[in-house]
This record gives sequence, C-alpha cells and structure tokens, in this order.
Amino acid sequence: MNPMHTPPSYEEYTGGHPPSGSSLLEVEDGLTVNQRTRGRGSLTSGLGWFADRLWTHLGVLYVLWFVAFVIACCAMSQANKNKSDISSSSSSSSTSTSSSSDWVWTERCEYYGDLLYGIPTVEYEGHHYQIVGGNWAKITWRDAEQDAWWRCYQGKPGYLASINSQEENDFLVNELKNDHGYATDDQAWIGGNDMAEEGTFEWWDGYAAKTVFYGPGAKSGVYSNWQTGEPNNNGEEDCVGMNGHGYWNDDNCYKQKQYFVVEFDVESSPPSRASTLAQRTPRSTTRAAALRRPLSSIERPGLPLSRFSPPAPVSVGRRGASLPPSGPAKGTPRLLSLCLLDLVPVG
Repeated sequence: MNPMHTPPSYEEYTGGHPPSGSSLLEVEDGLTVNQRTRGRGSLTSGLGWFADRLWTHLGVLYVLWFVAFVIACCAMSQANKNKSDISSSSSSSSTSTSSSSDWVWTERCEYYGDLLYGIPTVEYEGHHYQIVGGNWAKITWRDAEQDAWWRCYQGKPGYLASINSQEENDFLVNELKNDHGYATDDQAWIGGNDMAEEGTFEWWDGYAAKTVFYGPGAKSGVYSNWQTGEPNNNGEEDCVGMNGHGYWNDDNCYKQKQYFVVEFDVESSPPSRASTLAQRTPRSTTRAAALRRPLSSIERPGLPLSRFSPPAPVSVGRRGASLPPSGPAKGTPRLLSLCLLDLVPVG
C-alpha cells in the first residue's frame, strides 16, 4: 500500500449522495444496518438456545418423575403381596392348632410324666393339688402362673387352682396351714383374676377356665369366698389371693406372696406312661390353650428359642428343701430339643 495514499471520505465514498435506508453502511446510533441486524440475530438465537435447553430439562424431569412413579407402584404392589402372604401364613398357623409348638406344655408333660420338684400332691374329690412355697418365699402371681405351667403330674401340666365349693376351699386352707413352712398371716395365690374385664373375676385355666365367679356374667350359685369389703380394686388389684382363714382378696398381680396353689386336671385312675406317650390329648374346649399361650411366639420364624426360659420352679415344701438357684429347669435343654424337632416339617 502506498503510505501516502489517503482513504476517501464518507462523502467521497458515497459519491456525495445522502445514505439511503437500504444502504449497508447507513449509520444510526453509531451502528450500521449490518451491525444492527447481527445484534438482533444474536439476541434471537440466545433466546432460542435458552428455550431449547428449558424444554430439554423439563423433559428430563418428566421422565425421572415417571420412572419414580412406576418404581413406587411396583414397591406398593410388592408390599401388598408380602402382607397378603404373611396374613395367609398367620391364618394357616392359627388353624394348625394341633401343631407341636402350640402343644408344648402338654407334650412336655406327656414326655416327662411327673415333674413335681420335690413337693407331693394332695387329692380332694378327684382334684389333685400342690401347695408350693413357705414363709421364706416371695413370688408374684405372674411368676406363680409360669411356675405352675412347668409342673407336671400324670402327664398333665399344672395351673393356678380354681376353687368351686366351700369344702374344696376348706381343704386347701387346711393343707396350707399344715405346711411346715406356713407362718401366721401367710397368703397364697389362686387362679382367679379380672384381667380380661375389670370387675369381672373368672378362673383363668383348667377345667373351670372362663367361669365367672364374681361380677357381671356370674351365674347364681357360683362359689366365691371374699373377705368383707373385697374385692375393692384398691390400686389396680386384678389377681386373687387367699389368706390363712380361707378368705379371698383381690391384690396387685406383682405383689409377692408366700405360697401358691397348683392344680392338675388328671384322670381318676392314672394312665400308664406308655399309653400317655402313645396318645395325644384331644383339644379341650376349656382354656387349655391358655397354658400354652406364652409360647405361641415360638411359631414366629426367626425368633430365638433362647426366649423360652421361664424362671425355675420354687422347690420348697413339706420336706424343707431350700430354694434352688435361679435359671431354667433341669429338663430345659431336653425340652428345647423336642421343640426343635417338632418345628422341622415332616416329609
């Protein structure tokens, strides 16, 4: 380029004519038409890019929402299916009432025959009892109930006694007072309570189970022998005890007493051990199932059998035996083996 060449002026470049509206070099606000057009194009393309990206993001979010919705529906369907399976399994288990775990107390006693823990039985009118305890012993109603279940006589489990006549009550009071461990004012737990319905006292287990002997539903002539002013439900008193005079009192189930009375539903003529093992006791219409109710949890899959360890029976009585160390009864490992064998499906 010639360094001495001077570029033409605007007037010279346009030939002295004023700029037209179509001229690319027309200047307005310091911008030519070309520059203004490119600016509008950049703005338009920027908005278009943003709109494209916005719809892309909204589309992705919609797809994610739809996938989450499908997963949630599948999860709810599976949960309902599992719930239905569990309900069916529970229904099947409840209908199989003759299964081994449901009969654990009866089967245990059928296996061992007699488990009296050093305390002799006494009999009145075909009923068989144990008077368990001493003035040195202290036991709650709930512990006495479990202890009674662990005891066996002629292949039948024990339970806290039901008393249905004045003669039976007098007999048991006499046995209680004649025990060498008895002291004045000692009391004994028996099987009555109103835990099912407040104010309605009934016998809990055995041949008289569900028999209401006081309160709404009690039939005329049903025997009871309450102390004057009792029952009074003084501070959640749901369980029945008997004093040395033969009178009954409702008391707190976790209050400790010195004795408890165990009863066994046995036949008048004891069967041989061989016949006892060979035959299963038919299901009773009484509350025999209540004897086994605390162990119904064994039917639940995955529940450790270590839960099956009630306190050891109180081995005290007429022979002056001392209280044994705490822990499960001596036959517990053998019993657990029986339960394990029973829980394994046959065939």
